[in-house]
Amino acid sequence: MTSTQASPTYPLAGSVFLDTGDAEVARREMSKILAPHAMIPAPGPGPFHARHHHARLAGMSVNYIQYRPGATISADLSRRFFLIYYVLNGTCDLGAEPSSRILHSGDIAVINPTEPFALRTSDDCGQIVIKLESKVLSEIAVRRFSLPADEPIRFEASIAGARDTSLASVIDLICREADRIGHGDTGQRTEHMLAELFSVALIEYLPHNYSDALHPPSQESGIAPWYVKRVEEFIELHAGAPLN
Repeated sequence: MTSTQASPTYPLAGSVFLDTGDAEVARREMSKILAPHAMIPAPGPGPFHARHHHARLAGMSVNYIQYRPGATISADLSRRFFLIYYVLNGTCDLGAEPSSRILHSGDIAVINPTEPFALRTSDDCGQIVIKLESKVLSEIAVRRFSLPADEPIRFEASIAGARDTSLASVIDLICREADRIGHGDTGQRTEHMLAELFSVALIEYLPHNYSDALHPPSQESGIAPWYVKRVEEFIELHAGAPLN
């Protein structure tokens, strides 16, 4: 699908999937990678152009997407994955009105599974989009944070995107490694480690329905969070056995 060589200044420069001036080709091919959707090019003085760089890892895919002079995208989906948007430059209006979020350069936002999806980009918008499988995040939430498996994580949809330099640094690292892995033979162990690193960073740094339990606002009340109580109960029940 590549028509020209990508500039090395673009993220995932070695993983060009699409570089086209055909809007229908862009919609059709990107639908295969992300999810089926409708796409309408924005009116502008110049011709339409779409760029999509794509790297597939275990449990997730990493994408750099740019539309010129912008585009409106919509999909009514029931998904089994999260979509994480990290705006590098320009702006995008993410979500259905009237609760849409205006994201600026440096903003990060999450679309939860089953949420309606809509996106409008500016003519200079470049964005990293990470597609993370729900089962990967759920497994990490249970194994690393001892969160209950019966109630999945749902990230908060704030009016603006979050700005977190630690999470942004993790995304930058994943982009570099995903681009490198695509041209080598590192095996899936590294890919799984990257998916786990990203999942942990999302849970740690972005607000969600378990944030108060993981990061209580004050420890002065003397009331332990539920996961500490679970550990205490386990220790009491197995007081005579060796613990690890």
